[in-house]
Amino acid sequence: MSLSSEDQLRIQVMLHNSPKAVRIDENRMVLYAWTPNGEASIPLSPNLPNEQYLRLLRELLSEHVLGSAGGYPLYLKRWSRMGLSGDQQLEAFLLLGEPEAVVAVASSPGLTTELARLVWWAVSNTAQQAEQGLQMLHRSCVVEDALGREIAQFLMEFLPFEADPEAVLSILSAVLQEGLLGSEQVERIWQRSQERGKGIYQVAFLQARPLALPESAAAHTDLEAWQQQLQPLRNNPLALLLLQLGSSGGQAFLQQSIRLLDTASNEISVYALMNAIGSLFAVLDLPLESENLLEEEVSEKLLEQENCSALLEQTPALRPQVEAMLLLSQVRQEITFKKILHSGSVGRSLRKKLKPEFDLIRTHLQRLQP
Repeated sequence: MSLSSEDQLRIQVMLHNSPKAVRIDENRMVLYAWTPNGEASIPLSPNLPNEQYLRLLRELLSEHVLGSAGGYPLYLKRWSRMGLSGDQQLEAFLLLGEPEAVVAVASSPGLTTELARLVWWAVSNTAQQAEQGLQMLHRSCVVEDALGREIAQFLMEFLPFEADPEAVLSILSAVLQEGLLGSEQVERIWQRSQERGKGIYQVAFLQARPLALPESAAAHTDLEAWQQQLQPLRNNPLALLLLQLGSSGGQAFLQQSIRLLDTASNEISVYALMNAIGSLFAVLDLPLESENLLEEEVSEKLLEQENCSALLEQTPALRPQVEAMLLLSQVRQEITFKKILHSGSVGRSLRKKLKPEFDLIRTHLQRLQP
């Protein structure tokens, strides 16, 4: 069995023109290719049932690209989604017409701006477009390029059709990264986040731009004093974090985090809030010592850590703030699992289960306020 002679001829001509990527529309039975001259298309003329014909087509492409008709190895599929595929074959993967091969490229640590553009073309008008666009917005080379803004606009158009709160959070956290949306769009999203039931939108802001929220706040009254006291510690991450938290942006983050502790309505919003708080303090790069935050004391061992001891030696009066930052660096979703994972609790019942943890977090956030 083989492809129709007409298709074989046209495909060979297409491959001779050195395409960069191919895409198969299985519903319309059209083969698309991105060539040095732009997009080309070949309406297929199947002489077999479509499923069988598409398998033969992919075998032909694989034989040309990889020297084997085996196609994209099935055993690589789980690796590709974890970003573990080797970089050497990335360009070849885009010529196989295999959706999973495109995923491998989008997830690869070796993704470049050029490859990302080809991936975006390859997933256009497919069921994978939103997922792979979102995946690529985790790469700085895409975020910093015009392609990132294009993907962000697509995801914003896709967002109203997404009902899953976790997916909504993922999309918003990605598109709200600095430079992807215009200021008016960001403001509209922020205004919508103030509506009842849109807490997940507010958490997305904390994740994407923790120190650049649209909401303003007054800087800490001691900020100028801290700046003078900590000037000798310019390269100390703990001192730098404290100054950030004392700024207008940092105080807005603290205010918003405390507000969300009082309104968290479901498991997803709790996990996301815990991760957002913990991520800001993760610059301290301290290990999670316990998944039970209530058992977590700011140990002398942590206080003796080089950056902590240097800051306390310079300004002993800042010990309450240092202890607060150390404890908050331990906040992440795992500390809530035992109480609410799969519990089905929502709203006030959910917050009641987590009252001890939330009270502790709130207290330490407040230590960083005037």
